[in-house]
Amino acid sequence: MLLSIKNLKKSFLASDGSTQKVVDVASFSMESGQQIALSGTSGSGKTTLLNLISGILQPDEGHIELSGRSMSGSSEAVRDRLRAQMVGYIFQTFNLLQGYTCLENVLLGIKDENYPLFKD
Repeated sequence: MLLSIKNLKKSFLASDGSTQKVVDVASFSMESGQQIALSGTSGSGKTTLLNLISGILQPDEGHIELSGRSMSGSSEAVRDRLRAQMVGYIFQTFNLLQGYTCLENVLLGIKDENYPLFKD
């Protein structure tokens, strides 16, 4: 199993002081090689769900596993390591390094001496 989600919940405090539930997933699983599309209106929780899966955010409740390794309840350092090893993530608001092309920015994440960007 590539991804397993159980009883996942995440809420945020709204500007009026109320609690707004953004993510509420009873159960979801995904096998390696499977592809899915995530769609919804603005503010429906798509980015929050992806941030939970990748370990950027911690859930209020529930459990997330990537290839059998827990993202929930792990320290930030462990989540960062798992994300680096197992998740490809392009942020909604991204920061490219100026002076590099878009392709060169992407290649910065690839440690391969065959790319001229990494040659001395």
